[in-house]
Amino acid sequence: MSFKNLMFSAVASALVAVPAFAQETAKPAPEAPAKPAAEAKPAEPPKPKFNPEDRLKLIPDYLGEYTVDGKVVKVDTKKLKEGLRAELEMAAKSGADIKPEMITQLLPRMAEQLVMEQILPLEAAKKGFKPDLDKIRKQIADFKKQGSEEQFKQFLQMQGCKDEEEFVAKIAPRDAIQQYIKSIEDAVVIDDKAVKEHYDKNAADMKYYTCSHILAAFDAKNPRNDKITPEMEAAALAKIKDILAKLAKGEKFEELAKQHSDCPSGKEGGKLGDYNPDQKMPQGQMVPEFTEAFNGLKPGETTTAPVKTQFGYHIIKASDVIVRTLEEVAPQIREMLKNEQLQQKVPAIIEQIKKDFSVKLYTDATK
Repeated sequence: MSFKNLMFSAVASALVAVPAFAQETAKPAPEAPAKPAAEAKPAEPPKPKFNPEDRLKLIPDYLGEYTVDGKVVKVDTKKLKEGLRAELEMAAKSGADIKPEMITQLLPRMAEQLVMEQILPLEAAKKGFKPDLDKIRKQIADFKKQGSEEQFKQFLQMQGCKDEEEFVAKIAPRDAIQQYIKSIEDAVVIDDKAVKEHYDKNAADMKYYTCSHILAAFDAKNPRNDKITPEMEAAALAKIKDILAKLAKGEKFEELAKQHSDCPSGKEGGKLGDYNPDQKMPQGQMVPEFTEAFNGLKPGETTTAPVKTQFGYHIIKASDVIVRTLEEVAPQIREMLKNEQLQQKVPAIIEQIKKDFSVKLYTDATK
């Protein structure tokens, strides 16, 4: 398990995922005209446009409640505010302006997430799912091997845990939740008939043809060089004409691409991507001259004259139409149909869980 994944397991149940204010709203200050080195002064930090504590006051002490075993449990925002404080302070120092409405608009989502983080482990336990502590300890042991013992101690401190066992206890509920979620996923079974029906209904989307090219670059070492000399252009044109002559004699396009193309795609026989014969290559995906030349080809055709772009001269090929077989695409179709069903099923499951625990969300900051 990577550091990032382990970190997420540790803190995801404690902190709500909110926008990174500093990253989303901070804007660099306008650059001042350059001054001689002797007059240069250290740039002054931007003046904060808001007080982080004022924004934190907009978040009520409680954002929801639920009932378990007849007892009402209120969900406080203490840990949420601890996490938000550091982010808001960073945003203020960067010169960002976090307006009050940005906080209040997030309250419904904060409330939903905070409450669900507390009741999902309870729901998983009610369904009979228990954390696999042996698996968790093995994951932690593998993680510890990536660094020193001192680094792991620092990591535990970051999670607010005094030792490894406290950390295990902290992340264990998420393992039970993952088991519960997997049981929901496993309950959705897509049979072969549904896969076949989707395949037949979307037959047009199962057809594609491949765009490939061979490039004789003006400057193979620096394809984006905008200082092209007449000699460089003449050499590239001569090279591409020589390749065209070899194609005319029957040599294979893919082999010529591997041997002579100045594009990295040459290693793959010049292949750039697959396209639906009806939709063609979207405008803007390649430079206009390339796109126009490719879209002018019929499946199975190759340009017979060099196509000039800012990078050099190209020979462009459109393969014959290829049809993806049912066997080839069945796994992807099955996964897609399963995800569609889950997207329809999961909201109802969540609503039922909230109903079973008598969930009430507080989204009014005055409460």
